[in-house]
Amino acid sequence: MNRGLLSTLLALGVSTVVIAEENITPYLGVDAKWNRMGVNSTTNGNVVQKNYPQGNFFGGFQFNEWSAVELGYETTTNRSRSATTIVGGNFFGDINEILPVQSNTKTRISGFHVDLVGLYPVSQEQCFNLIGSIGIAQLQIKSSLNFSYPPSTQVISLQFSKRKIVPRVTLGIQKLLNETFGVRAMLGWEGTAGFRNIYAVNSTLFMKPKDSFSIGVGFLYKFK
Repeated sequence: MNRGLLSTLLALGVSTVVIAEENITPYLGVDAKWNRMGVNSTTNGNVVQKNYPQGNFFGGFQFNEWSAVELGYETTTNRSRSATTIVGGNFFGDINEILPVQSNTKTRISGFHVDLVGLYPVSQEQCFNLIGSIGIAQLQIKSSLNFSYPPSTQVISLQFSKRKIVPRVTLGIQKLLNETFGVRAMLGWEGTAGFRNIYAVNSTLFMKPKDSFSIGVGFLYKFK
């Protein structure tokens, strides 16, 4: 159902551009970003990585100097984190006391997005614009978690994978270096807090993502 909704929005966005203006300008580009997604947890330590290098590959259609539609795919690297945290209850079955636990995790965030983009020309001579967008992303958060209790040889290995459509907003600046090449710098927000409890173990360990924020720079190429 989520994929169908995303596909419909993509089709509507492209159709709107084509209908609105025959003389559209297609473009392609790539962004390099730094993404931060915190996690609320029932443990006294954060066992999941907060900071992620991220790549964003995008294509768009600009149909006048004020507006465009943009489609893209974003993915972080697969980030690892090792930590010592505290769990209680029956996390390790027969052991019911509060325990210090060694954790090793790997997490990756990826997915497709569609944005409606607005541009405000600050200087036409310098080809300098303010740029902002609002859209949605169908994101997937994947994690592998290994927990061990040092006095014991028992290891709990877990795999989590969830998808969800979340809202997203970006703000930034864009400058064309010539008729075809341009650069941009962007700040971004995505509503990853909507994933709620993505990790839940034995009613003992719960982790809930917070909203994610990103900063990055990118390059684009316009087809004239």
